[in-house]
Amino acid sequence: MMMKGLKKPLVFYSVTAIHSPDFNVSLTSARHLPSCIPIRIPFVCRTIQEKKVSPLPISGETLAMDGKNIYARTATPVPPYTDVKLELDFCIDAHCFGDIYAKTMEQDPDPSRQGQTRFSITAMGQRDQKLLNTWINQASD
Repeated sequence: MMMKGLKKPLVFYSVTAIHSPDFNVSLTSARHLPSCIPIRIPFVCRTIQEKKVSPLPISGETLAMDGKNIYARTATPVPPYTDVKLELDFCIDAHCFGDIYAKTMEQDPDPSRQGQTRFSITAMGQRDQKLLNTWINQASD
């Protein structure tokens, strides 16, 4: 069993809602952004439960990305609101993507996106985020 944050210490709290007498906040999903770029990158996904990363890999491929979401197809469906660790199998100019932590979101009602999983990014390395933002900016020009 591999522990999450093994490479670096990482504090992780999975929050989907805050309910109290003063607050009633639930996790809402952001909609597909126009700055989404189509990109296909193979990856391995591992579910996380109680800060433990599953040893069972789930293979997949990204279909598109924006600054906060990864849209992908996976070999095995991942239930909504599951915490996951994504390991992209991609290197460019001596830079390989590090681990990306995300939460799976509910199925998109758009029929053209059936069978897709939306991963909402919760943690990503700064260099990876900078590279992703560069791609998005170049694609929107």
